[in-house]
Amino acid sequence: MQKTRRPNNPRRPGSGAFTLVELLVVIGIIALLISILMPALSKAREQANAVKCMSNQRNLGNALVLFTQEHQGFLPKAWFNDGPIGSGISGKMTWEYRFPRYGWDYLLLGYVGKNRELFRCPSDDPGRFRGDPTNAASPESDYIPASYRMNISNQHVFGGRPDNPVDRPLFATKLSRLKHSSKAIVLFDGANNAALWHHAATWEVSPDGLVTKIYKVNVGWKKHRGRANYTFADGHAESLLWEDTWQFVETDEGMWHQFSK
Repeated sequence: MQKTRRPNNPRRPGSGAFTLVELLVVIGIIALLISILMPALSKAREQANAVKCMSNQRNLGNALVLFTQEHQGFLPKAWFNDGPIGSGISGKMTWEYRFPRYGWDYLLLGYVGKNRELFRCPSDDPGRFRGDPTNAASPESDYIPASYRMNISNQHVFGGRPDNPVDRPLFATKLSRLKHSSKAIVLFDGANNAALWHHAATWEVSPDGLVTKIYKVNVGWKKHRGRANYTFADGHAESLLWEDTWQFVETDEGMWHQFSK
């Protein structure tokens, strides 16, 4: 009687299936490759964010120039932009902006086609906004991403005592009065802290008008791999290390923090 041949069992040992040891080796190799690639991918993503942020600030720089050309050569102020001198309480409302929509970001919004995304650094928390969230979808809303801040060190200090030469009313700065507009920082990366102010100052002034401290708590000075992006009064933008910025210079238009190479 002829015996029937049993088919080979594909699952028996030695049939070519992975053993547990082989599977663990493959998993280990994959994990090693991921650990090697992740830092490179993270670096590439952050580099892309820095480039996009720089592009945003260049667009805002162009908007600064356009605003200046249409407003008697004045740069915008951080706030109170109903006129170049003081605010509505002084009766000097000579510009078209009114409370509460007169922050620098709302001013420049009209010069960038109402594109609010230009005010957001991709390295920031997407939930960081300034302004009133009511009717946020309206083109006239001042609910704008809060990534960038204006250098209020450029301007005379709010209010203050009349005997202090530094504490004078808040005046806008005229571009033509600046000796080095290409070195005067106007906008910069803001720090990722709780404050959502339109501005930041990097100095403190004593009663006799002397600068007593330079600080950086509200500046995103290392947001992009140890650097930050800055927009200057002439409209151009640069990526700089902290030590290349904020050199104190006093001019006839007030106190400016400038950088020197």
